[in-house]
Amino acid sequence: MARDKRKPGKLRYKVSMIRDFLQHLDWEVRIHHAELMRLGGKTIPELVEALMQYARKYHCAGLLMANQLDPDPSGQVPEAEAEPILRRYLQQRAERWLRAWNDLHDLFEEATSCAEIGDKFVIRPWNAKAVKEKLGGQAGSEDR
Repeated sequence: MARDKRKPGKLRYKVSMIRDFLQHLDWEVRIHHAELMRLGGKTIPELVEALMQYARKYHCAGLLMANQLDPDPSGQVPEAEAEPILRRYLQQRAERWLRAWNDLHDLFEEATSCAEIGDKFVIRPWNAKAVKEKLGGQAGSEDR
């Protein structure tokens, strides 16, 4: 087995790849949501092409699983009965994913910015007056 010649503490995140992964996932989540909510399952070729740049670059067909409704082997539940139930579930899940994704966007941006800097802590200064004026003491407000 080959020995790792890197010195301890010198291994760093490849931030450009992390950013690409997050951008790829962003496209996937948004396209998935649009297809389920507004397009009735149809795709928009321009959006798919934007997504495909990451699929080609990283040899990854997709970051989300495709959904397929299979017939009930017993024949008791027709696909026509199950299809709207599945669609409603997938739409609700896509809504939750998009809301969560949007909520976490700033976190991912901050984390990748800090990872680029490496082994130094990044400090965000807070001015007391600006805190009071911008945040007004409300928990959950934007931090900038």
